[in-house]
Amino acid sequence: MSLWDFFGKVLLWWNGRPILHFDNIYGVFLLCNPQICRLIRSQGVQRLASVTQAGTPSLTGWIKPVYRLDHMIGAMLLVRQAGGSIDEQIAALLHDVTHTAFSHVVDIVYMEELGGKSFHEQNVLNRVRRTDIPSILGKGWEEYFKEENFPLLEQPSPNLCADRGDYSPRDAVAFGESTNGFTKQYFLSITSINNRLAITSNDIAKEFCLMTLHTNRNFYSHPKGVGLYYCSAAALRRAVKMNLLSEYDFETKSCRQVWKILHSIRDPEIEKYLKMIEEDRMKKLSDSVFKLVPVGSHKLGKEAQLLASSARIRPRFVDPLVKTGESSAERLSDLDEEVKHLLASLETYYVDVYYVG
Repeated sequence: MSLWDFFGKVLLWWNGRPILHFDNIYGVFLLCNPQICRLIRSQGVQRLASVTQAGTPSLTGWIKPVYRLDHMIGAMLLVRQAGGSIDEQIAALLHDVTHTAFSHVVDIVYMEELGGKSFHEQNVLNRVRRTDIPSILGKGWEEYFKEENFPLLEQPSPNLCADRGDYSPRDAVAFGESTNGFTKQYFLSITSINNRLAITSNDIAKEFCLMTLHTNRNFYSHPKGVGLYYCSAAALRRAVKMNLLSEYDFETKSCRQVWKILHSIRDPEIEKYLKMIEEDRMKKLSDSVFKLVPVGSHKLGKEAQLLASSARIRPRFVDPLVKTGESSAERLSDLDEEVKHLLASLETYYVDVYYVG
């Protein structure tokens, strides 16, 4: 064996050594699978340690930062808790690896080019191929990115799955809509029924569902949250058109690095948007400078400035399966009339987004 091969084997062992992971909402876990540990330590995955889930709301201090890497590991832990295979745990760990700085804000930045699709879901394999992840996974690494093969990881909304089942409580804790005490109870209640994620306790399932409704109302669909997304996207879009920011910047830089670049640009239009964001930062939730009105019904006065027209507001909530027998489960809304009534009133709608000062 050459010295080079020897050091290669030592490095492989070193990167695969166990990890003691301190999760912000679930507790402490010992991760022992060498391949999973190598992936977590890889450059391709570690990039997500500086990418926030919420983007602008985290940068303005409205909510505590939640980072993509924490969510990716959290989704993996939910799959593990449910008894999922190592392959599905790896798929969960990697499911958001192509996310960029500003996360879903970038979807709005490139809305014209994407036609409403998610930026991080475009050219996934090509983007992963440029990282060190394929060399860790080996031949057939592409299979881990076929999410349709991993039902514990992904399910259509509003079903519970590891992806939705992790970002929901993680965002809720950051926003103050839940506590670490509850999220730990929730984690321990996770199980698998017929290859679907389920919750063993009706009470925990209901509290989880109500938590997602509160977070949707006070964050995802709130004028402040929507306004910050579209206002910052307008500023970023302007920087892209000026060739001062590019896809490469979003793919390789942290949220704070891109935010710093944006603030360094001397352009009246960008400065106008940043001033709106700063003004809103000083306001309470109920006094946001952003307003949402039904499409075409502008009655906000001459000073109001349109940021986006016909913006889609899709309610984000979870209607989880609840374990009812050894191998059976039912949707929470079929077991609880109050939840059924609350969810029946939710639907996707369209609004015009305004700055009203």
